[in-house]
Amino acid sequence: MITHDFFSLIKSKELQNVPMAITIGVFDGVHKGHEDILSFLNSYKAEHKDVKTMVITFNLNPKIKGQKFIDTLRLRKKYISSFNTDFFT
Repeated sequence: MITHDFFSLIKSKELQNVPMAITIGVFDGVHKGHEDILSFLNSYKAEHKDVKTMVITFNLNPKIKGQKFIDTLRLRKKYISSFNTDFFT
């Protein structure tokens, strides 16, 4: 899984022409609902061989100021990578 800084990725347009299935979420403590989303993303990728997958997450929850995450970003990245995700930002 390749990690990108989201804003740098937008500016670079590096993946502009890559067919992509994307999920966006806080993924603050990856649970069964998140697992279902990541599994669906992986299934979609298996059915569409040219499609890459990306998970976009946040260092901080944009809705709640001062909230702490259940898992660290490093742990969330490790778990999300187990779903064969191509890109993480």
